[in-house]
Amino acid sequence: MSLADTVQRAALLLVLMGPLVACSQDKHVFMSTSDLPTTVALYDTAADRTIWVKDIPVSYKLVLDFDRKGEVPGFVAPARPATSMQWELYAPDRLGAVESEEIELPGNPLAIKVSYRPIPEYPPGYREAQPPAKPSVTPPPAAAPAAQPTAPVPSTEPTPSQPTVEEPRDTETPAQEAAPPETPATPETPDTNGSSPAADDTPLDIPQ
Repeated sequence: MSLADTVQRAALLLVLMGPLVACSQDKHVFMSTSDLPTTVALYDTAADRTIWVKDIPVSYKLVLDFDRKGEVPGFVAPARPATSMQWELYAPDRLGAVESEEIELPGNPLAIKVSYRPIPEYPPGYREAQPPAKPSVTPPPAAAPAAQPTAPVPSTEPTPSQPTVEEPRDTETPAQEAAPPETPATPETPDTNGSSPAADDTPLDIPQ
């Protein structure tokens, strides 16, 4: 093989592998759901501190890509700490990343810590569902107290008119007290002379 052929093949190999140069295979993918709303953090074990935190929205996907100096495609040096990281956030309805950033790392050993937020949590733009209503339990009816006699309440509603029945009246006139019978007057004997002399009971003195 001539030198020209070797250079040509090397150039072709670089063209094919060019996009993969400095591309790491140390990737980590995290999903966040309503039941497991996820938060990812990078913890520097040497410095004993958290250097990066990302809350993944529900239904989103987070991809972490760690790179190390001197890595080439197919040759990864996981024994050495990563010196840079590129993270990308993917929405469920988008093909490309909606957020991305590349950050420099201190070069210390790192730990990926995953935690979960309180549930339930809903995707952005969704109205939070109301908690299910508790089934209502109807208490048993209490024993009714003994009925107490109460005075009848006069009704205020008008009663239908009824024909008036008059009681029979006594049309007889009560008898008046009987007056004592009058004593008939004795008729006087008429005087022949037209006068009635009074009777004189004085004895007459007759001479001897």
